Order: sequence, then structure tokens, then C-alpha cells
Amino acid sequence: MSYIPPKTRQQIADEYGVHVLTLMRQLQRLDISLPSGSVLPAYQKLIYLGLGFPSGICHDGYLALPIPPVNRISTATTR
Repeated sequence: MSYIPPKTRQQIADEYGVHVLTLMRQLQRLDISLPSGSVLPAYQKLIYLGLGFPSGICHDGYLALPIPPVNRISTATTR
């Protein structure tokens, strides 16, 4: 497995050709929340699986990476 460096949210948004806030809204719709700081490779994989791999990103390096836990917000209401 080759080394995959952490990326910024801006770098990932640039890969998709969108503004960083647009990227974050797209991730929110998929119930994907990222920890603060750089986006580690496992979270990059989660993003790419959810939004599709952008052109120029080879998915082979991400195959062996584990998928991190997804923080889901419950929409159920309590009575």
C-alpha cells in the first residue's frame, strides 16, 4: 500500500471543483461528519465512496483502508 497524505477540506473541494462549504453541505446530506483538522486517508475514502472518486484520484490506494465510524444524527423524535 502506498502512502496517502492527509488533505485539507479545501484540497478535497478543489478535486470536485466546488467551494468548501458546498462540499461540507454534500457531506452533511450523506450524514458524514469529519473530525477537526486535516482529513485523514480513511475519511478521504469515506468521502470518495459517498460522492464518487473525482477524476485524477486513483481508488486503488484506498481499497485497503478501513472505513471510519460515521457519526449519524438521529432524526427520531422522542415523545
